[in-house]
Parts: sequence; structure tokens; C-alpha cells
Amino acid sequence: MKDKLIRLFVKCGGSLFFLHINRCPRVFCFHGVDRVINPEVEEESLPEDLFLQQINFLRDNFEIISIQEFEYRYHTKTFTNHEAVITFDDGYESIFRVVDPILRSYDIPYTVFVSAHNISTGQLFTTSVNRLVIRTDSINRVVVPSLAIDEPLISHEKRIEVSNRISRLFKAADIDTTETIDKELQDNLPYGELDKLKRKYKSVIPMSWDQVRELESRGGVTIGSHCCRHISCHNNQDITIVEKELVESKEIIEREIGKECRYFAYPNGCFTTESNDIVRRIYSMGFSIVAEERIDYQNDLAAIPRLYVFGRDIETFKTFITRYPFKRR
Repeated sequence: MKDKLIRLFVKCGGSLFFLHINRCPRVFCFHGVDRVINPEVEEESLPEDLFLQQINFLRDNFEIISIQEFEYRYHTKTFTNHEAVITFDDGYESIFRVVDPILRSYDIPYTVFVSAHNISTGQLFTTSVNRLVIRTDSINRVVVPSLAIDEPLISHEKRIEVSNRISRLFKAADIDTTETIDKELQDNLPYGELDKLKRKYKSVIPMSWDQVRELESRGGVTIGSHCCRHISCHNNQDITIVEKELVESKEIIEREIGKECRYFAYPNGCFTTESNDIVRRIYSMGFSIVAEERIDYQNDLAAIPRLYVFGRDIETFKTFITRYPFKRR
């Protein structure tokens, strides 16, 4: 019933009406785009056809600008309130293989916030490991000692519930705990199984530095930082670790691409007052994920709000991005 109401709302012009009365600059946060095999395993990647529909809607209803132009208009107070900025988090290989040809054909600038350690090593993100281990049929029982989890995976619903529970726990943990969880998850798989899953679900694989450099050299693509190890910069994370990640990721990116890294995006959108102080000191702008907060000239430059784009259908996308952020009273 809810889906039918959303489709009817869009068909009757409701989303465009919302956009008309709710104009403001918007920064969009995507992750991957691919020929998705299983949307529950490849949860962070949009199907290619849906992404094309989303981009065409943005082209028709916004002025898509680069992150540098966004920064200029912010400082000069020259927003038209029709701006859209396209950003991608993490640095999946599908950006190189699928996204860039699409956006380049439309001459659309975009930014990729990469996690330097994952690009350097090819290590999968813990979110990907979690879904590959639990949401596929590779195992029938999962054991994660550090979380006191030892449970049979008796149904599809159970796999989703356990996977979501683990995701919430490691996103709230410090980096040492997260890395322990990652290893324990992988220990559930038979030898060689993770490599088989990576070959099947290609959307989870990070780019290499050669691919990052190639993207950047083509023009129209900005490379930003997403920490080294994709850590959540919340209060459970030691602030000295946060600072080290922010500084070292910037240094690695600049060394690898030979250009200044000016922009940063918080993994999982998590930030603190202390982390914002660090971002302001070493980056020109930082970005979070807060759907309700509007972009205006009073935003904290360390945590500019973005809208997280999820993969469901084009009607839900139109309704979400035109309704949010809420119009201030």
C-alpha cells in the first residue's frame, strides 16, 4: 500500500511540487553502481538502470556542479538553490568500471571519497564482509566470539536480522574491535570461499591506486578522503586514532595522485566536536550524512550535510530527495 501511494504521489506531480517549495543546494552521497546480482548482499550498490534514472532526474531538475564550484558558491554566498553535487563514498571498483563512463557521457563532475588503506591493500570493507559471510549460502551457522554470537542461520529472515545486528555493533565500536569482528567473520568461511564470493559479487571490490589515478587524470573527478581504514569517528573512537586517520589518509592520497586532497567525508556520517576541529584544520571542507539538515551559509564547514541515496525504485528516490532536507520554519 505504501509503495502504491508513493507511485501515485509522484505520478500526480507531488515530488516536483515538493522540490518547488523546498529549494536548496543538495549534496548526494552514493556508494557503488553495478550490475547487481543480489541487492541484499550488494546492498551498497545501486543497479545500473536505477542509477541512470536517478541521474536523469537530477539533470532535469538541478544544476549539477563540481565540489570546487560548491565550495566557491558557499564562500561567496552565491547559491542559486538549484545546485546538486554528486559524491561517492569508499571507492569501489565499479566507480571506475560503471559509473565513470555514464557520468562522463553526460559531462557530469563528481567526487570520490576513498579509504586509503582499502585502496592500497584491496581489503574489503567490513560491511561487505558481513554481508558476504552471512547473507549468502556459504555457511549455516555464524560464530563471532568478540560479540558473543553463535547462532544458526535457519532462514533468510534470520540471516538479515543477524547481519543487521552485527552491522550496528561494529559501526558503534572502535577500530580495534571492528578489525577483530572482521577477522572473526572471515574465519567462518571455508578456505578459498571469500575469493569465490568476491569473483561473484564484484561490486564489493575496492579500486586500486592505478584506477584512482586514471580516474583523476581524465578530469572532472575529484578524489577526497574517507579515512584510511573507514573508521567511524564517533565518541567510542580514540581521538588520537581519528586524527591519525585524517592526517595519514590525506598524505597517502596526495602522494598517490600527486595533487592536494582538499575534501573529506565521514565514514557512516559519524563525527564529534573534536573530529570537526581536526577536519577544519587540515581540509577545506568535510561532509557528513544528515538528511534533515539544510545547506546554507551557517553550516559547519567540517560537516556539510549530504543526502544518502539508497537503491529501491525511482519513485521512492524522487519522493525522498525532494522532501528532504526539511524546510526550516
